Amino acid sequence: MNKSYLSKIVIILRGYEYEQVKAVAKSLEGTPCNSIEITTNSPNMLNTLSRITEEFPYLNFGAGTVCTIEQAIKVVESGGLDLYYHQLPLIKI
Repeated sequence: MNKSYLSKIVIILRGYEYEQVKAVAKSLEGTPCNSIEITTNSPNMLNTLSRITEEFPYLNFGAGTVCTIEQAIKVVESGGLDLYYHQLPLIKI
């Protein structure tokens, strides 16, 4: 799967823990869908984002419901490449 390709479908995971996010990421292997958004109000979102981006480097991960600059900085530091607001990328790193 080509990470430079952004699928037109973004899987939004709200309230998912790491193991649940991992299961979804695994299910996307071999499909054209390669973009997952983890909302900031998910449990341990920053830890999940940091771990999952390392484990699945060929997928695009972003954070949704980013409401402050502080959250944005933490998301980027944790490995999130895209920040989403209403499914539109605001910042691309």
